[in-house]
Amino acid sequence: RLFMVNEIFNEETCGWNRDYPAAQKIFGDNAQGKAIREILRQEHSLLYHEEDSFCKPDQIYLLYDLRDFVDNILSKFANSASEGMSVRWTYVILPTSCMYFSITSKKTAQDFLSKHALHANASSSVVYAGEFFLDTKSKRYEETGKPAFIIDNNSGTFGPTKEKLPKLKALLEANFGTELPIMTLDREDPLLEELFNVNNVE
Repeated sequence: RLFMVNEIFNEETCGWNRDYPAAQKIFGDNAQGKAIREILRQEHSLLYHEEDSFCKPDQIYLLYDLRDFVDNILSKFANSASEGMSVRWTYVILPTSCMYFSITSKKTAQDFLSKHALHANASSSVVYAGEFFLDTKSKRYEETGKPAFIIDNNSGTFGPTKEKLPKLKALLEANFGTELPIMTLDREDPLLEELFNVNNVE
């Protein structure tokens, strides 16, 4: 759970992307859409519900800063990607102040119409959504020795605008501090593609 979500984003949310075919299926006002949303809610419950979740008590952490997040969460899953590749994560931030995320890749993404809709519990709107990964292989990292948290707005389901990236950065720095760099990049930013390729992100 994050602090100051609604304060920083002024209680603004991002609705589902009506130009995205998968989102049209999920949020369609018909029997198919209702069935898909019910399945997504069941999947969300399996992932996150306290009693039924795959996440057991010994896997729950109180995080004080980004270093804690990197060391206790992200680094533990570094070997989840294919050999020589880096892990990529899908995330959503909800008006409830919860940030839900999980590993994604070319192999796992095809199993879902939308992992963002799953994390959002089939909600038709979110505060923000996208993907993130760690930069541990760029020239910047070689010079500083500090991993950077690279986070974007790459969600076809919700299509968050780049204009709110400064608010995303402010939110993450308010919650995780500034000891490690946090880079908020638009999905079309050439730097994102460069860092993606340098880090061999799956």
